[in-house]
Amino acid sequence: MTSILKQPPNSVSTRGGISKLKNDKWPELKSYFDAIDECNKDGKLRFYPGSPLIAAQYLRKKDKAWLYELHPKDFNLLKQNTARHRSIKVMNEDSLSNVLGLLPPVSRRGLILIDPSYELKTDYEAVFRLVQQAHSKFATGTYALWYPVVDRQRINQLEKRFIKSGIKNIQRFELGLEPDSVERGMTASGMIVINPPWQLKDKLNQLLPRISKALDAGEGAYFTCDQLVNE
Repeated sequence: MTSILKQPPNSVSTRGGISKLKNDKWPELKSYFDAIDECNKDGKLRFYPGSPLIAAQYLRKKDKAWLYELHPKDFNLLKQNTARHRSIKVMNEDSLSNVLGLLPPVSRRGLILIDPSYELKTDYEAVFRLVQQAHSKFATGTYALWYPVVDRQRINQLEKRFIKSGIKNIQRFELGLEPDSVERGMTASGMIVINPPWQLKDKLNQLLPRISKALDAGEGAYFTCDQLVNE
């Protein structure tokens, strides 16, 4: 996980992405924009929060969070940027081999957010095994697994593994701004969610097409909100 990514304010990805969204009113995304504004208190869009800082926005006083980062530089940055959150522990360890020790939590409630780099081809199999093992220890938890669509075949294989896993109540969400392509790199981004919050699918079914329109997605753009495995 990366805590904060610095990005030139006039970059193509900024102009074509977050800048367009922030120009409109999105009450559904208020907490998301609050996290971005927290990193840009001077009003200039220079920094973008990674998943740990976005998740930190949702922590209540009674909540606790464990963040895992292996890369030394990113670990130090993550620790620095979460220092004011006393309920957050940052670990310089591999989450794939250490998160299981935290399960099940005492409260029997929790979110396991998995946001890997997928730099290794084996990461797709590794994250599935992690979720499978974690679910066997903590079946009532909510699991959110992010994935990039670079090679559609790998995503199809990942989804098939979940369908055959025996795990119930799995939903899939995906937003693509252009057609699949093995030449252009990542063309879409998705999440596989187990035990999703109530009405998540209905809300995203309304929100994703609006986001696609706001981003001026062209021909070939699409969104997916479906029940991969029933309850």
